[in-house]
Amino acid sequence: MKQNTHIFSKFDLLGQVADLVKYLIAYYSGQPIRVNPLSPGGVYNGKSEELIQHYSSRSIIGCLVDEDELKGELFFLIPPKSDYWTDENLIVDFGCTAW
Repeated sequence: MKQNTHIFSKFDLLGQVADLVKYLIAYYSGQPIRVNPLSPGGVYNGKSEELIQHYSSRSIIGCLVDEDELKGELFFLIPPKSDYWTDENLIVDFGCTAW
């Protein structure tokens, strides 16, 4: 039951991130500031084997993201590559939110 609560709270957290992004965009309107969060799913960084298996079973691809795999997404969010990108939450979770 604890794991299901975690999954539901993740969706709630994504909604809160979206609300915060909209607030920050309005707050900084007219300034050369863009707000684009990066929301990784499960990340390999000392997780227990039980958690890795549980998360992987709910991922379309069947694994967690490696920290190095997030570098491309982070570099994309740095201008000029993302000059016309704003108000987008870049979710990197191997399809967990697609279910």
